[in-house]
Amino acid sequence: MNKLLNFLTLVFLISVPSYISAHDLMAAVQSEDRSTKNIERDQYRNPVETLSFFEIKPNMKVIELSPGGGWYTEILANYLHEPGMLIAAHFDKDSEIGYFKRGRANFEKKIASSPMYSNVEIVDLSSNLAEESSVDAVITFRNLHNWLGPQMDSIFANSFKALKTGGIFGVV
Repeated sequence: MNKLLNFLTLVFLISVPSYISAHDLMAAVQSEDRSTKNIERDQYRNPVETLSFFEIKPNMKVIELSPGGGWYTEILANYLHEPGMLIAAHFDKDSEIGYFKRGRANFEKKIASSPMYSNVEIVDLSSNLAEESSVDAVITFRNLHNWLGPQMDSIFANSFKALKTGGIFGVV
């Protein structure tokens, strides 16, 4: 019986660190799944401090507005786990603007490139971003200047509609 108990304890101790690190923000930032060029920018963007300030937790449902090339998406895809998930609100899929079409296509290609993005859903930035009152946090990084005018009003309204009562709206 003692040998069985010792064996089960050993199995538990071996399996716990991988589970804990999978839900650890620092581990997500330091993940080998991230591109080298993005990792080099960490010192300027301070992702651990920023996401900690916004109180983002691994079990949250989070919308990232205008993820661009996916700098924060790489971190959030590694960090958010069931029941949490990431919704990336990117340029509209049917946009007639070439820059928007290319940006969305490149982002979709990135998301399809690795199983680490299996918990990421892509929606149009101009859409209802998620079911009403279903999201814990909406975050965006260095984008407000791109939305000046009616588009900003629409994005903010859709964000507010998607957020749960008391949800986090984080803007860098």
